[in-house]
Amino acid sequence: MKTVSDLQHKVVKAKEKGKFGGQSPLAGDWPPNFPFSFALTTPHILCILLACKSFEEKIGFLDPSENPSFLINRLAHQIYNTIGQRFEAYSVTTSQWAILKLLKRREGLSQVEIQEELGVEGATVSGMVQRMIRLGLLERRPDPDDKRVLRVFLTERGRSLEQVLTPLAMEVSDLTFSGFSADEQEFFIRLVKRALRNLE
Repeated sequence: MKTVSDLQHKVVKAKEKGKFGGQSPLAGDWPPNFPFSFALTTPHILCILLACKSFEEKIGFLDPSENPSFLINRLAHQIYNTIGQRFEAYSVTTSQWAILKLLKRREGLSQVEIQEELGVEGATVSGMVQRMIRLGLLERRPDPDDKRVLRVFLTERGRSLEQVLTPLAMEVSDLTFSGFSADEQEFFIRLVKRALRNLE
């Protein structure tokens, strides 16, 4: 089996020969359990190596059990699914609840503003709003200052449902942070926010 040092040496040789396009000469040299199941191109490998001062020491970052991106994504996915399971009895999705929650805090948003707040594509928001209107959870009203703009509001049914769903979501949040002190929760959130700011 090739060692990481062997792979580094091969990448350097490929770089010296100007092999920057097409399939990587390393494609067949990765250990069977290497995290990447696809053939990487030489530039991809170079980016990985150059990003690490010592590739030997940083190889653990590619292990999903140690990769922060993988772990954060897995945590978010697990929270999302668990909340969704709590909502099944009410025939409401987690995404729909997010709109209910947002409009409780800021009623009268346009669909574009909802899209920006939730970071969701316009077509997705449009579809969700349409479905929620048919369910009697939302209603549209013309903007008094610009009749071309339609504002979205909670109906009484939507408002009542949000009051039922939010405590269920909070139960999942409490479960997620079970065993965490208040300081640990605050520190965790602070770290995640700082990492997000680094990428913005």
